[in-house]
Amino acid sequence: MQEFDTLKIQVPAQSVRGGRSDIWVKTQKAHTGTGQIIETEQIDSNALPVGVSQFSSDKGGRDYQITFSAKVLGQDYLKGLTLNNWDRVFDIIKPVIDIDKNIVFDNSKVFTCDTTNNLQIEDIGFKHSQIYSALLSGRANMRFMPVSYQTRKKQGIEFRGTQEEKNRMIVYSKHLDLLKPQNREFLKSINASQLIRESEKQIRFEVNHTTLRSIRNRFNIEGNSLKSVLESKAPVNHNFLKKVMNVTDIKQTTLFSEWEEFEQQGGTGFDFLFLKGIQSVIKDLECSDVLVKNMFQNLFKSEDLFKYHWYKKKNSVRSILQNEQMKKFGIQTETADLIINRVLENLYKAVA
Repeated sequence: MQEFDTLKIQVPAQSVRGGRSDIWVKTQKAHTGTGQIIETEQIDSNALPVGVSQFSSDKGGRDYQITFSAKVLGQDYLKGLTLNNWDRVFDIIKPVIDIDKNIVFDNSKVFTCDTTNNLQIEDIGFKHSQIYSALLSGRANMRFMPVSYQTRKKQGIEFRGTQEEKNRMIVYSKHLDLLKPQNREFLKSINASQLIRESEKQIRFEVNHTTLRSIRNRFNIEGNSLKSVLESKAPVNHNFLKKVMNVTDIKQTTLFSEWEEFEQQGGTGFDFLFLKGIQSVIKDLECSDVLVKNMFQNLFKSEDLFKYHWYKKKNSVRSILQNEQMKKFGIQTETADLIINRVLENLYKAVA
């Protein structure tokens, strides 16, 4: 079942059955091109319950938009927003505005959302830090730049896509994130110590979906209706991580050893020297895939020759780079592959 940390959805005007009149804030803006005055209205943020960040008119139209997070679930926060509980937001907001859930479900569309999966550390079998190292070392798609956060108050990693469309996955320790000042009011409303203890046993995977096109593609749906997004069976986070790792089914990286094993595998002395030379260049460039690729593109002036040594040749430059990155992040290749495969398996099962 799909799980969400946040949802921004449409609220059809016909679904609004009534509400308080003293909580609306109206604003007027002039269109810079036409000069047309566009009036919008939104509920005063002070009147909104914990977990609801915005309720406003849809850019001057008849309909409304609501942005809310799994915090509306209270103690069930870590379960995420799902097909079974997404509508609890309208129970919580009812003292402010009364909305027909059925109309929203049948007639709304999703503008943005964040898919989330809280995997149990016990199911993966490794500590948070080992999982972060494995994922960092296993990233093979250079269109995703890695970022690591390892402080007392923040632990996790991030893969930022270099594409124009926002492509981002964050993997982090939720128990530390909950201690941020912006979560103070939420923690006051629940049994905070219990929730934090529970989250310590988990590692969170989260992907942002910020365009209608990306939602359709990633959820494998034709439109952007709320119903189709909630009911989608696509393993969204699993597929996203596969793209970052650049794998099809499982992660399996070529392993290298010293000369004896290399020779046993049919390698020649010249090939071994070639391997060691490449390793030296990679280390000098601090295992930066961007710098290493640029270096070898300069060394091999011919595009065909570069592609042969980078992709196709046995013991290719790219495979050697991946192996050196594994060493840099302090985790053995076999262990990293095992962790990545267990993560992918559990992300897939989370939606199945």
